[in-house]
Amino acid sequence: MKPCPQFFIMAGLAAAFSGWAPAEEPVMLRQVWEPGKVYRQRLEMQQTTKIPLPEGGQEVDMAMLYEMSMSVRGNQEEKTITGRYDRVAAEMRMGDTKLTYDSDKGEPVKGNPMAEAMAQIAGAEFTYVVDAQNRFLRFEDFDRFLETVAQGSADGGQMARQMFNEEQMKRLVEQSTLMGLPDRPVSAGDTWPFSLDFPLEGAGKMLVKGSYTLKGFEELNGVRCAVIGLLAEIGGEFQAAVEGGENPANLQMKLSASDVKGTVHWDNALGAARSSVMDTTLKLETTIPGAAGPVEMEIRQKVSVKLAGVDDAGE
Repeated sequence: MKPCPQFFIMAGLAAAFSGWAPAEEPVMLRQVWEPGKVYRQRLEMQQTTKIPLPEGGQEVDMAMLYEMSMSVRGNQEEKTITGRYDRVAAEMRMGDTKLTYDSDKGEPVKGNPMAEAMAQIAGAEFTYVVDAQNRFLRFEDFDRFLETVAQGSADGGQMARQMFNEEQMKRLVEQSTLMGLPDRPVSAGDTWPFSLDFPLEGAGKMLVKGSYTLKGFEELNGVRCAVIGLLAEIGGEFQAAVEGGENPANLQMKLSASDVKGTVHWDNALGAARSSVMDTTLKLETTIPGAAGPVEMEIRQKVSVKLAGVDDAGE
C-alpha cells in the first residue's frame, strides 16, 4: 500500500510567514537568517482522505511530525543554510492497516514502506545558499541529500523521491518566509496577493493562488507579533496509483473545490514566524476503473508549525 504523493506535499505550505510593527506605523516585512544561529522548528500535520474505490470507499488517516534545525553560517552578503531533520514520525491508518514510525523510538521498518522512507529522512541534511536579501540562490550537492533519503527498499526510495525532488524542495525553502512578500510597507488591514506552483513528482502540478492580510498585532508568549491571515485556492490536475483490494486503481484527479485558511504570528524583530496554523480542504474529481462515472475524493488537512527556539551555533 502506497499513500498518494500529494499526501506529503501540502505541509510545505505551512511555512508561510509575515511580520509585526506598531499598529500606527507601516512595516516592511522581512526574513532574517542570522549567521551563527540555529533555528529549531516543529511541524505537525493531521490529515484525513476519503478515497473512492470500485470495491467501496476507503478512509486514510495520517499524522506526521517533523522536528528540524536550520543552521546559518556565512556573512550578510551570502549565507549558507543547512537544514537537518532531527526527528521524523508518522502514523497512517487505512482500513484495518496501520503503519507507524518514530525515529526517536528505533522502531523496525522492514516491510513498512512508509517507515522505510521516513527512516532515511531522519538525520538527513540539505544545504542551500541565499543572498543578502535572503533570496534562494542554489543548493549545494543536492544529489547527495536525495541519495540519502532514497536509500532502502524500492517502495521507500520511490516515496522519498516523490517527497523531496529538487524543484519541490527549492519551492519549500523559498517559501520558508512567505509565499509572496509585499513589495511595500504594510499596515493593519492591508492585503497583498501571491501565486505559485508546486511540482508533484510523478503526479502533476499543484497551483496555489491567494492573499495575505495583516490583521493586527498581539502578544504570543510575551512576544509582540503580527497576526497574518491567509486565504487561498488550489488548482491542478494529478495522477497517482492507489493500491487496495483486488484491483489497484490508477487515479486521474482534477481539483473541483478547495479552501485554504491560515493564521501566522510573525516576530519581525527576529525575522521569523513564531507560530503558523493552516487548514485545507480539497475535493478532487476522479474517474477510476469499475466506477459508473466520476467520483469525488476529499482531503482535509491541518498543519501547524512552531518555532521551538533560536540558539547560538555550537550550543
